[in-house]
Amino acid sequence: MAAAGGRILAKHGTAVRGTKRLLQTGILIGLGIALHNLPEGWQSGAGYASGEKLGLSLAIALALHDIPEGMAMAAPPLLGAGQSRVKVVLWTIAAGLPTGLGAFFSGDCSVICRPRRLPWL
Repeated sequence: MAAAGGRILAKHGTAVRGTKRLLQTGILIGLGIALHNLPEGWQSGAGYASGEKLGLSLAIALALHDIPEGMAMAAPPLLGAGQSRVKVVLWTIAAGLPTGLGAFFSGDCSVICRPRRLPWL
């Protein structure tokens, strides 16, 4: 994702000014947050595989952490670039999607890869 964002910036040049620059900054911050959220999803999925209470607690804690994090990081440049508040919220939700994907795949892997218990244990 970061490489694709870098290609987009290179295509438009690095001397871009004004609102276009703010929009690009907001998108790159959103991509960074999305990459940051993937391992958080892994953590949540692994916690859920260990126990429902732990998984739910981690999911709630991460949601409470990720929502203001995404809004605080991506909103200023996007709003400064003239994006509507609805679009900023949608971009923030999109940046949080890797958390759910990471949780899904981590939970799946932990069930598949769970070591079989030895009969004498």
